[in-house]
Amino acid sequence: MSFRCHWVIVVFAVLAAACSSSTTSSSTQTDAGQAAQDVASAIDTAIDSASSVDSVSSVDTTEPVDTIVDAGPQVPTCVATGAPGKDFDQSATGSDPYEKVGDFTISSLDGPVTLSKLWTGCDGHMFVIYHPDSKYASYAGAIWNSNPNVVFNQAPKDTHWYFLSYSSGDQAKQDVSIQRDKWLDALSKLSDEEQSHWKPRLHFIPVNAWQLPGWIGQTLKKKAVFHFGIDALQRRREIGLARPPMGNQPGNLRHLMFETQWYAWELKTRHQIDTLPDKKTVTIFDQVPVQSGWGGKKKFVDVEMPSAEELAQYDGAHLEIAHGCDGGLDSNCPDWDRETSLFVCDVPKGDTEPAPMACVATETQDCSCLGADGKTRTAKRKCNKDLSGFGACNCACTEFARQISTYKRHGWWLTDVSSLMPLLKAGGTQRFAYLTVDKWVTTAKLHLFKKPKATRPYDSQYLWNGGQYNEKYNDAHKPITVTAPDDAKKARVVVLLSGHGSGTDTLNCAEFCPHSHHFSIGPKGGALKEFVKTHNLVQEGCLKKVPLGVVPNQFGTWPYDRAGWCPGWDVKLWSAEVDVQGGQELEIQYKSLMFGKTYVPKPSGSGDYKPVIKMRSWLVWEK
Repeated sequence: MSFRCHWVIVVFAVLAAACSSSTTSSSTQTDAGQAAQDVASAIDTAIDSASSVDSVSSVDTTEPVDTIVDAGPQVPTCVATGAPGKDFDQSATGSDPYEKVGDFTISSLDGPVTLSKLWTGCDGHMFVIYHPDSKYASYAGAIWNSNPNVVFNQAPKDTHWYFLSYSSGDQAKQDVSIQRDKWLDALSKLSDEEQSHWKPRLHFIPVNAWQLPGWIGQTLKKKAVFHFGIDALQRRREIGLARPPMGNQPGNLRHLMFETQWYAWELKTRHQIDTLPDKKTVTIFDQVPVQSGWGGKKKFVDVEMPSAEELAQYDGAHLEIAHGCDGGLDSNCPDWDRETSLFVCDVPKGDTEPAPMACVATETQDCSCLGADGKTRTAKRKCNKDLSGFGACNCACTEFARQISTYKRHGWWLTDVSSLMPLLKAGGTQRFAYLTVDKWVTTAKLHLFKKPKATRPYDSQYLWNGGQYNEKYNDAHKPITVTAPDDAKKARVVVLLSGHGSGTDTLNCAEFCPHSHHFSIGPKGGALKEFVKTHNLVQEGCLKKVPLGVVPNQFGTWPYDRAGWCPGWDVKLWSAEVDVQGGQELEIQYKSLMFGKTYVPKPSGSGDYKPVIKMRSWLVWEK
């Protein structure tokens, strides 16, 4: 977590409060205009006060860079994925965020525009609204005046863009006419093919935005906004903060383009889920409010999984996780980027309440737990506080998926957990748990699928946790010797790892520093083969991962790359394949380095969140 940008939370709260106004037609425009003025003033004040507060150290390194997808030109999503378009839902009447919106017909400078007639089920629809008040110049005005080429060159091509104005009367027509001339001039410099594609996707609406018929005008009267979207599922979407979250920087159309990239990723990902071969979905949580608080208590749920025999027929699993907020509003989302985790838990084996018997406070009693991996482990019962007897068997939970929540926006991700299927192989009733400090309306679904490969994972050996990241870190991770099962054909080192904590040392570790992680494996007494997981700080590295699912336009320092994670993204499992022979005795070593050396922190004299590596690691056997 990064303790940064608390000022933008204040802005968002003011935005949400200030943009509520009455809906009577005679006074609405004045009320909404005043709301917008209040919002702009709050934004300007926050920017001025924050410009010298927030900073992130950059590190120059020659270490290999994590793979990044450049946000360059993109082909239409439905063409790229083969995803079929969805029919327009004529029964929809929603207008609030994440509700399916109804149809509309509005007049543009090029003729009437009807949403259902444009609908393909592939497109996003982005609305940009200008406000004439000079107090809005640094935000709405700057977005309006941005260079159109950022859309033509980088936005997904399956997006419609709408331009509206809050100006009154003929001035609204003049605003969008000037905007149309600017965009068509930029378009004229592109190829004929590009012009033919983009021109019918640009809509310039010459009527005061508050006076538009139907749900658009009514919605803007209730809450004045400068931008909103409609995604390919026909849902209205908020945009977040459409400017860099740090410093005195203006609004930028580029950030609306990021939002369209996210819509494109969502569409591709939903298509990926829909087309998983022989898919079977197991629901763990379905829009359940979960909040652990700082005490570390987990939300437990027992889930009926397929039998062990049926599970053995599946080759992989993808985990879908969603973080929602009350009422579908970003303003109701938690403030900070924090780790959230899904665990699979052992359960008491043949557990019955022990017979009442006196005990002392420090006394424990052995008991047995059955894991979802089918293995039995020894645990302890503790003496009850009233010393009347022993409590339930204290079975362990294993974290196998981690996400980093957003700065005050909804989140949705898909994580490939196929390599950890041995953790779930027992089948039947299995216990899961979710851990989140903040309240999220949580959805978690396992999508099992069949896609035969040469080998598949069937058993696992736990390796190491992480720990405090300092000069003693490597000493705490001793070599491990294991014997490969007789039927093992391959092994895979599987790692869930992210670095956290910053400010207490000069390199801003372990969140903002380029530590590398070295796993070596081979025959005991023989040559070991090294596999390296590297981290590197790339300028705007998380921003560049929006096409991979990072939630854009958060109300905090989301663009900056972290060690193995981004705010508003799932922590990806890292793995390395190892050739082994059945029955072979193997040695496994692990260490972490910084610039090729053991990391020795140099205290900065500030901060209180010391560097920590949060790691879970396994050796997974395949056959």
